[in-house]
Amino acid sequence: MTTLTDIGVHHGTDKATVHRYCDFYERLFKGMRSKPIKLLEIGVAGGESLKMWADWFYNKETRIYGVEIENRPLPEFDDRTQVFINNASLPNAVFDITNVTGPVDVLVDDGSHYVHEQKDTLRLWWPHIKPGGIYICEDVFTSYAYPWWNTEEQRFTHSLNEYIDKIHGPWTNHQGTPENGEVEEITFRKGLVVIKKS
Repeated sequence: MTTLTDIGVHHGTDKATVHRYCDFYERLFKGMRSKPIKLLEIGVAGGESLKMWADWFYNKETRIYGVEIENRPLPEFDDRTQVFINNASLPNAVFDITNVTGPVDVLVDDGSHYVHEQKDTLRLWWPHIKPGGIYICEDVFTSYAYPWWNTEEQRFTHSLNEYIDKIHGPWTNHQGTPENGEVEEITFRKGLVVIKKS
């Protein structure tokens, strides 16, 4: 069987090579591969990862969306893929894009990597992720490096305490029976934060 890493290498995305995210993504998305999902990726560069996602999620009803801030030349995509030229960390952009896409199953933030924009993107897009959906922020090592982060601001990774509290905070009783909060789990990996919505 062709792996997601193989597909990513074929299309030339650094998710499969430099960052080595694809082995993890294959396990994460295994149960969704054949389902009719909506995936939106912020920051598509040359479109390599959009090609990879379109090959991996093969259901004919699946929709792959990309958001790119620069109007740069992109390859031709199949009819399931659409790219928006916009700044995904601005409220008006989110409004305009979600009017087309509706809620999404998977959101991948591979945008500017600036900490303040990662925070804005999560805050603005979280309501537009379906229940059971997945939010991913890539390359979060920028929370520890100038110029993406400076010492006067809170790191993106540290700003996630609010989401951690949404997992552990609400209980129905003293025995720790969880309520149906909106965050199911958070995974921290090298370079990645993954938040699953309840």
